[in-house]
Amino acid sequence: MAHFVIIGAGIGGLTAAHAVLQQGHTVQVYEAAPELREVGAGIVLGANAMRALHQLSLHDAVRPHGTPVTHLDLRDQAGQLLQAADTSVFTRKVGFDNLGIHRAALQQVLFRALPAGTVHLGYPFEQFEATSTGVMAHFANGRMATADALLGVDGLRSRVRQQLLPRATPRYAGYTCWRAVVDATRLALPAGESCETWGERGRRFGYVPVGGGRVY
Repeated sequence: MAHFVIIGAGIGGLTAAHAVLQQGHTVQVYEAAPELREVGAGIVLGANAMRALHQLSLHDAVRPHGTPVTHLDLRDQAGQLLQAADTSVFTRKVGFDNLGIHRAALQQVLFRALPAGTVHLGYPFEQFEATSTGVMAHFANGRMATADALLGVDGLRSRVRQQLLPRATPRYAGYTCWRAVVDATRLALPAGESCETWGERGRRFGYVPVGGGRVY
C-alpha cells in the first residue's frame, strides 16, 4: 500500500483520489481555493466516461444530476441541418448514457463521496522535492505533506507541471469562448438534444442539456 498526495481538487483530482482509494492506497488532496464554489459551466460525460464512473462506484451518484444526451445536431448559420448524430448508438454499445451535467454538480458529487478529511482547502501549492522515501509537497501557508508519490492535477497553469516540465506551456488555439448555464424550461427544446451552429469566420454557438431544465 502506498500513500499519495494529489494537488488540485477539481474533477480530475477528485476522480483520481477515488481511483487511488479503490486500488487500496491512501490519499490526501490539497486545493488552493479556500472553498469549492460553483464555477464553470457544463460538461458532457461520454458513455465510456460513465462506464469509468461505474467502475469507481460513482455512476449512481452522478447520474441523477445530469441529462442523457441522445442526439447531436450540426447546423449552418441559417439553421439548415448539416449532420444529425444519434448518440444512443454509443449507449447501446457501451451500456451507459452520454450525460450532460453541470461541472459544479459533478465536482460536488465526487467531493462528497470521498472519506471525510481527504480534501484540504486553502493549500496553495508552491513546490515539491524528492526525498529518500518519496516526495514532499510545500504549500504557501507554510504546511508540508509527504507521500510515496505526488499527482499534479492542478489545472491549465499547473505549478506541478511547471516545476517538472518547465518548457511545457499551454498553446493558445485561437479561440475565445463565452460559457453560461441558463434555465431553458420555456424553450421546449427536444429532449436529449445537443446542437451546434457553425457560422462565418470560425464562429460557433451550441447548447447541451445539463439537468434540471437547464442548458449549457
